[in-house]
Parts: sequence; C-alpha cells; structure tokens
Amino acid sequence: MVRNKFFKACIFLLLLHTAIQAQQPGSVHKLLEQQKKEIENDPDMDPAMKAKFLKMMNSKTTKNAENWMDKHPEEMQAAAQRDEKMTGLPAPDLKRLAALPAKPFTKAQMLQYVQTLNGKLKAAVKTEDRDQADGIIGQAQGNSGNLNAASVAAWYNGNPQAGLLLSAKAVALSADANAINNLSAMLNLSGYPEKAIPLLQYALQVDSLNTSLYNNLGEAWLQLGEKKKARQMFLSSVHYAPHNPEANNALGCLYEAEGDTKHAVSSFENSLKGAYNQNADEQLSKLKPDYDLPKLMQFHYKAPKYFDQWHIEVPGECMEVLQQDSMGKIHDAFREGLVKLSDEYVAMRRQAEEELDKERNALGDALVDAMDKVHPVKIAIAPFQLIAMKMQMKLGYNYRSSKDLIIKEYKKNYDQLIAGFNAAKKMLDDQFNAAKSKLVSDGEGGRNDEAELERLRKKYCGDSKKLADKTQYEAGQLHIEFKKKYRRLVLDYFNDRVYWAQQMSTFPATVNVEIYNAIDDFISELKYMSATTPYIDGGLCELSFADGKRLPPDAFDLKQKPDCPLSVNIAFLVGKLSLDCTSFSISGGEGIKLGYKKDFSNGQSTLSVGAGVSTQIGAGNVNAGISADQSIFITFNGDGQPCDVGMKTGISAGLNAGAVSAGDEAGYTVSMNSGFNFTHSGLGGSLNL
Repeated sequence: MVRNKFFKACIFLLLLHTAIQAQQPGSVHKLLEQQKKEIENDPDMDPAMKAKFLKMMNSKTTKNAENWMDKHPEEMQAAAQRDEKMTGLPAPDLKRLAALPAKPFTKAQMLQYVQTLNGKLKAAVKTEDRDQADGIIGQAQGNSGNLNAASVAAWYNGNPQAGLLLSAKAVALSADANAINNLSAMLNLSGYPEKAIPLLQYALQVDSLNTSLYNNLGEAWLQLGEKKKARQMFLSSVHYAPHNPEANNALGCLYEAEGDTKHAVSSFENSLKGAYNQNADEQLSKLKPDYDLPKLMQFHYKAPKYFDQWHIEVPGECMEVLQQDSMGKIHDAFREGLVKLSDEYVAMRRQAEEELDKERNALGDALVDAMDKVHPVKIAIAPFQLIAMKMQMKLGYNYRSSKDLIIKEYKKNYDQLIAGFNAAKKMLDDQFNAAKSKLVSDGEGGRNDEAELERLRKKYCGDSKKLADKTQYEAGQLHIEFKKKYRRLVLDYFNDRVYWAQQMSTFPATVNVEIYNAIDDFISELKYMSATTPYIDGGLCELSFADGKRLPPDAFDLKQKPDCPLSVNIAFLVGKLSLDCTSFSISGGEGIKLGYKKDFSNGQSTLSVGAGVSTQIGAGNVNAGISADQSIFITFNGDGQPCDVGMKTGISAGLNAGAVSAGDEAGYTVSMNSGFNFTHSGLGGSLNL
C-alpha cells in the first residue's frame, strides 16, 4: 500500500514539473484534480492512508500553492531553469569584474573597505538582526576571535544576516586572515564574490599557506566566470590540503567541463575523501558509475567492532569420518540455539516496527494538520541521513558481490576435491571388484578363496577409510579457510551496517528496525557457515552409527542494540560544535538562533575545524600541540543541513566515541569554505551591497 502511494506521489511530482515547464495556466489544478480522482478510485490503497493523503491534497496549504503556481507559471519555469543550471559554469561577468580594484589592498585600504561594507550591511539587514548582532558585539568586549566564532555560529544556525555583521566587525577589530576568510566565504555564498575577492587577495599577502583562502578565492573567481584564475587558486588549495572537499569539487567540475574525465574523477574522489558532498557524488556516479564510495569514505571513518564482544563462534570441523555423527550433533545444537536467539531479535524487531508505525502516523497527522491549518511543523532530519543511506546501499552491493565470490571460490575448490575423491574411490572399487571377480568359491571339496576374499575386503575397507579420512581432513581445512574469509566479510559488513544505520534517522524505531534486521541477517550467516560444514560419504565397510540422541540447543545471551558510535564535541573560542547520530549544533554566543533556514544559501559549504585550517597551517605543531594536518570537515547542503562529517589526521582516521574532544580548551580555529555555487541566492537578492 505504502509503495503504491509513493509511486503515485512520484508520478504527480513528475506531471507537476511537466506542467511548470509547459507554462500551462491552470495545469497544476487539473493535475491535482486528476490525481485525487485516481486515489479515490484506487481499490488497493489502505482506507486510512487514502483519507490522509486526500486531506493533504485538499488542505489550505496545497490550495494556496496550487493557486500561486497557476497564477505565476513564468516564475515557476524560471525557478526550474535555475535549478538546471546549477552544474553549469558561468560566463565572465564583465560588469562585476570591471568593478574590482586594480591592485591588492594595503591594510589601511582593507580596513576602510570593511568599514564601508559594514555600513552597507547595517543599512540592508533587518532591524532585529542588527540588534541581535549589536548585543553580541557588546558582550564580546572587543574580542575579534569571539566575534569570528559567533559569526560562523550565527550563519549556520539560521541567522546569516547577523553572521555577516558579526564577521565584518571581527575583521575590523583585528584584520585576522581567518576572520577575513570567513567573511569572504559568507559573501561568496550570499552571491557577492566581487566583494570577497579584494579581501581574500589581501589575506593571502599575510597568510600565503592557508588552503581555505585559496579555495574561497577560487570560488569567487569561478562565480565571476574567470576559470583560469579559479583553477590556479584551487590547485594551490589542494596543494596544501589534498582532500579539501570544496576545492577538489570545483576542480572536478572544471575538468569535467573541459572533457578531462581522468582528472575530473580524481578530483571528485579527493573531494569525497575530505567529506561527503552531493555534487561530487553525483558527478562521480555519472563519470564512473561503478566507483567505490565506501572505499573513499573509509579514509576518515572506521566502524566500531560491535559484534566482536558477542563471542559467537561457529563450531569446529569434522576432520575424520568417524567424527561425523558427534560433530553433526554439535552443529545441530549450535544452529538450534541460533534459531532461538533469532526469534528473540525478531520479536524485538516487530516491536520496533510497531513503534515505527506509530511514529510515522504521528508525523503524518502532524503534517496533515499543519497543511490544513497553514502553520509550520518541525521535522527532525538526521545530520548524515543522505550519506548514511548511500553507504548502506553501496556497502550492501559490495558485500553481496564479495560474498558471491568467496562462496564461488569455496565451491569450486570443494567440487575439485570431491571429484578427485570420487575418481580415487572408483579406482579402489574397480580394483576390488576386478580382484574379487577372479576368486572362486566352489563350496565343500572344491576351490574356495574365502580367505583371500576376506583379505581383499579388509584391504579395500582400510584403503577406503584412509581415502575418506584424507578427503574429510582436506575438506575440513577448506572449510576453515572459507569460514575465515566469510566471517571476516560478514563481520565487517555488519559493523558498517550498524554504524550507518544509527545515522539514518532521528526516529529511534527506524534505527532499531534496521539494527535488528542486521543482527538477524548476521545470525543467518552464522547458521549458513555451520550448515555448510562438509561430511564426506566414504561408503565405508564399518560405519559409526548414530545413537539417536540429541544435544540440547546452545544458549546465547541476548544483547541489546549498540549505542550511537558518533560523538564529537569541540570547543573553539567562545563557541562549541557538537554532533552525534541524531543532532548537530553550533553555539557561539547569546542571541544565536537555533534551526536552519532554506533561503540564505543555495550552494554547499564546508565548515573546517582544527589546526589544519588555521592561519599557521604548515608551521608544524600549533595550537596546544595539535598537528597541523588535523582537521574536521562538516559539509552543509544548499538547505543549510549538515550532510556529512569527516575527520582527517596524519596518523589515523575515525569518528568513534571520544575520538575527538577538546574539552574546555579553546585551541581550535574555525574556517568556512564556500562551495560550488553559481546561482543567485535568496540572501543576495535581499541585500543591496
């Protein structure tokens, strides 16, 4: 039922897009009416689902949107076209390029420029944003570093206009290169690259090793259509930080536009090694459809070994034929125990599925009510939902492919072993039968070869047992090697699957269902490893007959699902960055609003925290001994939502609990990298600078 509804919704959106492109007045209303009739007449749709869906389509919100779209077809088509141009490279903007200063600023010129810019910002922003920024500036008491951190917090927490004011004030107080970089990134993302270029050119005079400065200058040049200058800046950025997500992403787009697929692929791969971003993923999928996303992501994460603590080991092998009955009972008991354990987890999964249905119904009711009464509704989005879903799909595909290869290799070697055994056994049978055919048994008084027959029989039985034992031993060794490879693969996949499952949703029941499914699948794989234990049918003269007894099922302890593997808390100056599987937050001073807006940035951007983006990059040990090649990248999509986090260090990589923590120390710097963004943003259209 749900799948049918989803299909209809997708068809409706496709038709809606077609109507927008065609600019047909009233076409949206017609499509909605047609869709409603189809839903009303659908005999397979669940009645409750049908009623809810129709209520949404008849809501005030839907009708308001329908009326607006039908009255503004030109604006809707223009919006669709803007979306289509997102991956295109802009032509030179001669007017804005001509407005750039001829020479780099001196410090005095730069400060005067920022003062003028600050005045324009104050005149352009909303009164409440200006008042909020003024309050934070008063609390900072002239501390540029505090204002710089607060400006980034304001930007990413949904108040970009206050963020711009705070950032401009931070630059005016200290002319710090990192503060200049953040102000420039905000200007880039606001649609004003020509305002950012003079600031970035000045900053590079005082900090020529800062990778983020080069990236942001490259983004500014690229937005203005200066592709050659942009390329030079991006290449400089990746020279100092080979996996800068934004610089590599933009380079990949440049190379792709020029038809240089090889370098485009390499750049997009390096971008994803820094942090996941949707543009690099989409472009790489197009250029190299079979690329291995998990391999790139493993550059900066490692899933904990959840299942190792369970100590569930598949029983040993049958190494000689007379052990077959006893080892068979052991394996039977093992699998019966796993069945009981699986049943317990299936029950837990069913409970989680019931809870998930309640969560979905509650959300659906809230959405219907919000649409009917035209009021907002809060929907929690997991910070890394997009990359978690993609990783689950890619890891599953890789797992199935690798599993098939391991099974195929084992079966091939086992079949060869059995073929050799059968040939050798046939030779023994033929030799025995040939010798037996020459013997005579004439009864009493005649020729009687019974003694020779008994000797032949004993020799045949002995040789057959030796052959069967040899083959059983070799089969056992083959299965031992098979289990090593297979179990390692199954364990790694399980750990990865659980790691990403916990970051797929803010609904606990959604996570629980996926984890319990993963556990049940793992148990099934353990049963499979036991069930494939080989037993050679030697056709022996003397057999160890089963005594009819059974061993009781093995007992396994029920374990609760693993905890969230991700916990990062970083203190920087007056601010703090915190994230886990269900939430992301930046705090940076009084008055900073929480939550995200969708109208201040239409391109991705990356926040980098750590010594790797400080003004002292490349200078060795800086910031309380933190290595200069350490940094954490958090990538935001066009809606301001964090879509991935990655940590890169020179020694190791990971995001396990406690892996990154600065405590209360203020040793981190924070820098913004503006991303691949060539359309005019909502903020740029609302501020006259």
